[in-house]
Amino acid sequence: MLRLVALCVLLCSPLTAQVTYVDASAPGVGDGSSWSDAFTDLQAALQTLPLGEVWVAQGTYHPGLPGDRTATFQLRSGLAIYGGFDGTETSL
Repeated sequence: MLRLVALCVLLCSPLTAQVTYVDASAPGVGDGSSWSDAFTDLQAALQTLPLGEVWVAQGTYHPGLPGDRTATFQLRSGLAIYGGFDGTETSL
């Protein structure tokens, strides 16, 4: 019976994607858990996350070292990336 209840809870509950935040000017610890503790480097966030959503604050982000015009962001399947946020949003 307990297994049936657990299965129903799993299947009946809406699944929400893990949101990770990126803001080049974030003052916090840089773990991506909130806007104030957002990653400050987009590529670092992309390399760290296995799945979920990445919310990127408005601004210009560059991959690699400054001046490296051959560098690219490495995107992975399973990540949804949204940008242009002002850094206060809590939903899409």
